[in-house]
Amino acid sequence: MVTNKLPQFKGKPLIEIPETVPRVNFLEGNFGEAVNEEVQGKYEGFDAISRVGTKGSNPFYCVAVNEVFRDQGLDLRTATQADLEKVLRTEALPLGGIYVDSGLALRNKGNHNEYFAKELMSQLRERNQDEMPVMIPLYGLELEKDGDSVYGLSFKLRDDAEIIHAPILNSGGGNYSSEDVDKDIGLPRQLNGGDRRLWTGNSDSGLYGVYLNRNGGLYSNVDGLAFSDDFGRVVVLDGKDTAQKKFDEEMKTNYQVAHGQRTLGA
Repeated sequence: MVTNKLPQFKGKPLIEIPETVPRVNFLEGNFGEAVNEEVQGKYEGFDAISRVGTKGSNPFYCVAVNEVFRDQGLDLRTATQADLEKVLRTEALPLGGIYVDSGLALRNKGNHNEYFAKELMSQLRERNQDEMPVMIPLYGLELEKDGDSVYGLSFKLRDDAEIIHAPILNSGGGNYSSEDVDKDIGLPRQLNGGDRRLWTGNSDSGLYGVYLNRNGGLYSNVDGLAFSDDFGRVVVLDGKDTAQKKFDEEMKTNYQVAHGQRTLGA
């Protein structure tokens, strides 16, 4: 019996496509200029803000950008460290040669940015958050005008702020690979060598900025919270990433059920 070779099977993906797909871009162009104008108008006279524009970045400016988005009713926010890791994996944006601020690293009430560290520690205690160190994504903060602050501004935790307990921030730093990164938080799980590096402060070093640097390394020891130069960029996402996360979780559940790793509804 002669068996003829069958033509190639052509099927369609048996998955539910999410209704919305998250988008990401730099704060640039006409949109970036318009956002910057709103930020500068809201915080006129504050040097930590006025030194930044569509080129440049620091934590104060990123928080102010998020405020403008909320004031305008826009479902947008600045990128977290987890978002930036996804951008690196997908190559959605060219991040080489620039730095992108993503959060604050709080270790204790130490002498680096001590005023801000004490203020944030007090707010965390009110939420029964005592385990340190933590990383706080910038979209979870608001600015307050504060005459006691060296910058005239201070940080306030929003009710929806994500507080990430991250012991790796007290590790002393070291090299890691992209495969070692926890995709949920954007920080390495371990420092076992690799082509990327984590820089940390000492365990008694107060509050620092967190940013992805131009070589793909991760700094969590940025002392000058108002520093900015032309290599900085603000990365913006739309809030539709929640649909993507739900979709990813559903696909993971379906896979685990299909392979007997869990039962439906567990």
